[in-house]
Amino acid sequence: MLLLSFSSLVNGQDSLSLWHTTSTKGFAMYLHLEITDGQCKTAQLSVPSQSVDHQPADYCHTKGDSLYLQFSKNNVTANISLKRYIDSLTGNWTQKTSKKITFTTADYIPESYRPQTPTPPYNYQNDTLKFLNQEAGIQLSGILSIPDDFSTGYTAILVSGSGPSDWNQEILGHQNFRVIADYLASRGIAVFRYHDRGVGSSEGNHNAATSIDLAKDALSALKHLKTDDRLQADKIGIIGHSEGGIIAPMVASIDSSLAFIISLAGPGEDIDQLMVKQNMLQFDTLSMPSAQYDIAYDFYQKAIDLVVQSNEAKEIFEPLNALCEQFYYDLDSIYRPQTAPSAQMLYMQLIQLKYLPWYDYFFKIKPSKYWAQVDCPVLALQGEKDIQVTAEDNIKAIEDALNQANNKRVTTQIYPDMNHLFQSCKTCTIEEYKMIPTTIEPIVINDIVSWIKALYDGY
Repeated sequence: MLLLSFSSLVNGQDSLSLWHTTSTKGFAMYLHLEITDGQCKTAQLSVPSQSVDHQPADYCHTKGDSLYLQFSKNNVTANISLKRYIDSLTGNWTQKTSKKITFTTADYIPESYRPQTPTPPYNYQNDTLKFLNQEAGIQLSGILSIPDDFSTGYTAILVSGSGPSDWNQEILGHQNFRVIADYLASRGIAVFRYHDRGVGSSEGNHNAATSIDLAKDALSALKHLKTDDRLQADKIGIIGHSEGGIIAPMVASIDSSLAFIISLAGPGEDIDQLMVKQNMLQFDTLSMPSAQYDIAYDFYQKAIDLVVQSNEAKEIFEPLNALCEQFYYDLDSIYRPQTAPSAQMLYMQLIQLKYLPWYDYFFKIKPSKYWAQVDCPVLALQGEKDIQVTAEDNIKAIEDALNQANNKRVTTQIYPDMNHLFQSCKTCTIEEYKMIPTTIEPIVINDIVSWIKALYDGY
């Protein structure tokens, strides 16, 4: 609940105002207020660096000289008591803890600084295309960028990471795929990117889809592009980011005509083991005693094993609940908040994975099964400081699987001090993504272009 107290905004005067403050974590926050006849008509919150854009208040009410607001959809449940001065509102913001806060007047809400976001003029043409996944009975929509100078003849299909994504793969204000598409198309490589099923003008239900369903969407895009007379059917490949990096070899295992694969932070090791490592990374900054670290590792290994090996949720109700209770008992209280507020909440977080089709399928994927069937050229790139798909383990797993396939046309690269989005980073946490102006380091997309052009020249 948000509580503001400043009489000039509620005592019968009409007021339309924009107020700005900076959080203790350095985030710029904007509060847009419209007060008419002493009543709150509009209250919106914007936090550009967190992709919160004009989020309307769920609750907005005036009482006396106070204004009550609630922004629960963005996990902003706070109490603010502010006093109006000449050009500022000063008081307390309570969100878990209480902090002093001062809002000052603002003229506008600036956009997040993203210097790589493309601007016209372009030396390529963008065409909106629709294609059909016949098996699923859904039509999806994408953008094909064709260079004015299309001498390479190569086309890259961009496949997004986990979660519903638009054709820009926008992540915290970064339009990753739009930047990649612009860079490649400007250098003679056509690019096709599309809305995931259930996003934008693409049909379907993303929440009900598994990785193999999404792979068949990408396969449908490949088949459609092969019928386009402007493209060379034997020169179409896939660039997949994160989950898209495992969808690419899934497609290749179905259709061996794929011309190339570029994996950007894609997994190579078994997903259940990847998930154990992801969960353990939350403890890396805590300087845990080795005995406590071992307790946590043992728990996540057993818990994820239960989730993966069971056929139905009811099979693991009791054993998983008991495991969570024992873990919470064994783990020192100072480390428990890193996992969940309570053993029951931790149990609920884990058991829900069995009710979500994507998680249930994804946790069981063994990427090596698909990589070992790939015989086209592969470029696998990782950021050294990636905490979502660890670099060395996954690059090695991809290399080993491709070696089983006797695939000699393989190039791998780990970029120092880069994160999951291939941004140069300092803390390299997910929270830092939005704070970094660069969307993707130019050296990475330049290496992609050079590698594809080397295919044209003869690998």
